[in-house]
Amino acid sequence: MPSNNRRVQIDHHGPVPVTQQIAGIIRGRIETGRATGAESDTSYPPGRPIPSLERIRQETGCAVKTIQRAVRILAAEGLVEVVDGKGTFVREQA
Repeated sequence: MPSNNRRVQIDHHGPVPVTQQIAGIIRGRIETGRATGAESDTSYPPGRPIPSLERIRQETGCAVKTIQRAVRILAAEGLVEVVDGKGTFVREQA
């Protein structure tokens, strides 16, 4: 049975911190979603949730705490909004 969990390449020994790499991957998918309006595994349009922390963990192989830090970076940048009990949603462009 093929796995639908794609793995993204994370460089654990490179100069860019893992948290920043994950934030960059999600940021790129948000930008693609804003440009196309389409939702897919690699495109997160405004108003839609990003995948769960567990799903991102499966895709990246990184710890949930690391992914949470990446999501906090994106929230501080105004790209996503965390709604307790509901998920993390892509914000509309300002």
